[in-house]
Amino acid sequence: MLVKISRLLLIFSVCVLAMHPVLFSQEPDLKKLTKGNGIFCFDLYKKIKIKQGNLFISPYSISTALSMTYAGARGATAEEISKVMHFDLAGAEINKDFRDLTDSLSDTGCQLNIANALWLQKGEALLPDYVSLVDKFYEGRLNIVDFRGATEEVRSTINSWVEEKTQDKIKELLRSGDIDAATMLVLTNAIYFKGFWLSKFDNALTKEEPFDTALGAKVNTPMMHIEKDFNYAEDGDMQVLALPYRGSRLEMLVFLPKDKSKIARIEAELDYLTFEAWLSKLNDEKVSVALPKFKFNSRYMLADTLKEMGMTSVFSGGADFSGITGKNNIFIDKIIHQAFVEVNEEGTEAAAATAVTMTRGAMITPKEPKVFIADHPFIFIIYDKGTSSILFIGKVDDPSQA
Repeated sequence: MLVKISRLLLIFSVCVLAMHPVLFSQEPDLKKLTKGNGIFCFDLYKKIKIKQGNLFISPYSISTALSMTYAGARGATAEEISKVMHFDLAGAEINKDFRDLTDSLSDTGCQLNIANALWLQKGEALLPDYVSLVDKFYEGRLNIVDFRGATEEVRSTINSWVEEKTQDKIKELLRSGDIDAATMLVLTNAIYFKGFWLSKFDNALTKEEPFDTALGAKVNTPMMHIEKDFNYAEDGDMQVLALPYRGSRLEMLVFLPKDKSKIARIEAELDYLTFEAWLSKLNDEKVSVALPKFKFNSRYMLADTLKEMGMTSVFSGGADFSGITGKNNIFIDKIIHQAFVEVNEEGTEAAAATAVTMTRGAMITPKEPKVFIADHPFIFIIYDKGTSSILFIGKVDDPSQA
């Protein structure tokens, strides 16, 4: 029998990162890893974006889960994963760098918890070196379960693990049919973030106001207001605002097109290089901000998307994951990403989980404040200025859609 690898990724988030363009120092190899992860972030966003509709993913969770899979890939399979994920930029120390990156993110001043686990069919065996690697660099505990004899019970067990690690924000990550009696191995990653704004919005100023969706409809939504000094930049097409969290290391970057109909153009042009360029343009300004409260869920089946990006052999019997089992007997079946995000006056909360299942077979400050009114579609990024890592990326098309 062949083994199918299904990875499931789940995200619950409402967060923000990096406050200004000056990044903390980091080791060169770690910077290469975060750059590769950032390039993948925008590559993936462009593939899954839709003309209308809210969007939210955690590229960091996806990259972490796929790096655990990559650790057991060999030959052409490893080359495909490396190319699509841009792991080739990181070099040979990629597992150590992921551990160092996770360790660094544990000291942001916000609640940020990251957890990994392996779920293996009883009677099957993984290479001891692979189990040790996942434990050492990803703190991923090996759990023996019975996919064949108790599929629904195992599904419930994994879902409960995800719920616990995401503070009950991600429920039913694995739905009926996502695993079955042929499943041999599931790799999971979960991430949870909760941060409070450095400058909270005043609840008394929140009021119902119109928001223009991408379809041209007007919806009434609670709009939060604040006037404060923030890092801010703009050009002829876009405004960029950085909203910091307590600890000043994590921020939410909001990319707002000046033309309400230009969100698609902004999406097409935004990549890692332009992201870094905008960071370098941010300056302290007094800004009058209007930002909608929002809360919504997203779920994506990413196998076909990653195939389009060039990761093809990993989803077939020709996959080589012999570094996991010692044999060419497993391949990836599903990669599922589910996310939840909520933003309010207090701050943001975020969580994500990923599972891989394997089955056999310079500006001058003006006197008047800048005006930043997010009453039409915008992109937001949750990013850590300490490592320049993008944890979450999303688009608000209609804040009234939960």
